[in-house]
Amino acid sequence: MDRKRSSRVRYRGYGLIAADVTPALPGRQTTISVRALAQDGTVIDRFTLVRRAK
Repeated sequence: MDRKRSSRVRYRGYGLIAADVTPALPGRQTTISVRALAQDGTVIDRFTLVRRAK
């Protein structure tokens, strides 16, 4: 792994990872939305994964 290309969030408190999944029928798109939340509920980071359901 090239360390110059990596990134990370430095957070020293407590946090939570929340994932929301939207399933789909075969051939359609399913999504997983992931959020990293701080102790007070502030969103630290988020991303969404999308793929075609099998």
